[in-house]
Amino acid sequence: MIKRLLTIVLTTYNRPNYLEKSIKSIINQDFKDFNLIILDNGSTGSQTTKVINSFNDQRIQIRRFDLNNLENINASFSYAKFGEYFMITHDDDIMGKGMLKELIKILNGNKKINIAGCSINLIDEKGNDLNKIRPRIIDDTKWKKNEFIKAYLFKGNIIPCPTCIYRSRLIIENDLKYKWKVGPANDLFLFFEANLLEGIIFLSKKVLFNYRVHLSQGIELNRIKLEYKVRPFIIKLLEKNKEFKILRRYKKASLGIILNIILNELITSKIPIMEFKNHFIKLKSLGLNINFYSLYWGFIGVLRGLKNLIIL
Repeated sequence: MIKRLLTIVLTTYNRPNYLEKSIKSIINQDFKDFNLIILDNGSTGSQTTKVINSFNDQRIQIRRFDLNNLENINASFSYAKFGEYFMITHDDDIMGKGMLKELIKILNGNKKINIAGCSINLIDEKGNDLNKIRPRIIDDTKWKKNEFIKAYLFKGNIIPCPTCIYRSRLIIENDLKYKWKVGPANDLFLFFEANLLEGIIFLSKKVLFNYRVHLSQGIELNRIKLEYKVRPFIIKLLEKNKEFKILRRYKKASLGIILNIILNELITSKIPIMEFKNHFIKLKSLGLNINFYSLYWGFIGVLRGLKNLIIL
């Protein structure tokens, strides 16, 4: 493979209808100095192959696996050695034309930045604009060592993973990859690992990426499971790195974040009262009590629930 400045891994599995648009959004970028590795993670039938083969671009490389396996995605981190920068993105999302140029400019301009990402616009399964920006930030944001973790205590999951470009040496020197055992929040866990290292994580306020939301995702309900699952792993990570002050705050805030979600779900009638009670009992068993974080996140949960109820 010819070395280029950026290596992009595009993961795909049985979504040829979305894949074509995703590939087009990448190869038509203003920034051209990249390799695109399309990782076919065990797609069945021939449609995915037909879509990929319809593109005649020397920058495109194809890696096919016979079986769908998350570890196949982790194997792609080894491609970080083929460029100064590296990213993994999704087959159902669409890059804005100037996205790569903007983020590469940011990385080139400051060698201390290890990761650069941007805000996203949500689209539905048919590609319709949902007019929802995530996250909504007024200014570009920079997090130095430990600062993203501290921000998470008050804002929750705030970095759109498929927009992120990593400095390759960060991946290689620290053997970073997804830890599937932590559950669906493996991207969040990766950001925590990266933020425990020296360097900066940068999030652009510019909306340069369209993120597709599927009706089957059950975003908030999945978020409850996500937070429960990742919590003990983050606790162990902070203990390992001897970040005991942050650890004490995270233990409280993480329970508050779950409280926020279940309050919103209860108010909008997405979960019944008994399910809410069961979650509340579980949170208490994990250490939930009246403190700054539980009051803060409880208040946010009620506000979100009332707002969403009005919209509904």
